[in-house]
Formats: sequence, C-alpha cells, structure tokens
Amino acid sequence: MRPLHKFIQLSPAQKALHFKAVILIAFIRLGLWVMPFRALKWMVIRLGARPVQSKGVQVPPNEIAAIISRAARRIPRATCLTQAMALHLLCRRRGYQTTLQIGVGRDGSSKFRAHAWVEREGKVIIGNLADLNTFLPLPSVGL
Repeated sequence: MRPLHKFIQLSPAQKALHFKAVILIAFIRLGLWVMPFRALKWMVIRLGARPVQSKGVQVPPNEIAAIISRAARRIPRATCLTQAMALHLLCRRRGYQTTLQIGVGRDGSSKFRAHAWVEREGKVIIGNLADLNTFLPLPSVGL
C-alpha cells in the first residue's frame, strides 16, 4: 500500500507526469525491442521537437529524472538507454536543454560495456555511476 500512498500525495502535475513516464518508458522499451534504432531515434526527435504548453507548476529536470527512475521499476528491462531516452524527451518537451550521452568501455575482465545517461548544464541527472568516467562517450546520436 505504501507506493499507492506515495502516489496519492503527489501533486496533480507530478501524477500526470508519472503516468506519462510509465507510458513513454513502455513505448521506448518496446521500440528498442522491435524497431531499428534509427526509426526510434527519429520518433523521439520528432516528439521532442514540439514543446508542450506548461499548465501550472513547472517540474524541474531532477524531479522528472526521479519520476523516470520510479516509473522504470514498473517496466521490465527498462535499461539505462530506455530511461535516458525517456528523460531526454520529457525534458525537451518542457523546454529544458539536455544532452543524451551513450558511452562504451570495458570492465575489469575486458568485457564490453555500454551505458547511457543524461546531462543538464554539465551535471548527470540520470544514469550516474561511480565508474562513469570509465565510459568513453560516443559522438552524439542527434537526440
């Protein structure tokens, strides 16, 4: 009952954003599974290019990131890329400038790793890892 209690205490804007986050994460997760990345990227760019008119209180990017993180727990296999794309899109729709980063690296046993995160004003707002500096950021994918 605790998650429901927490949800009830959210503001109407936060509830709406949480609902949008769950739907968007599910859409992106499904898209990453069934579509070529280029097609999904095009859809995300198109959706992010149209800012929405703010009705009421503007939710700051760090709160949007927290909502994305909570919503991602409800969607199976909502990876760092799924969360980063969803956050980037929601922030862009609200007029916030963010950068989606994708990086690659190797772990201690030389196994390939990849990670995605979102930055705003030089600070990581989702996807921060203790060893984030070990990932080499790839050139921008244009999101």
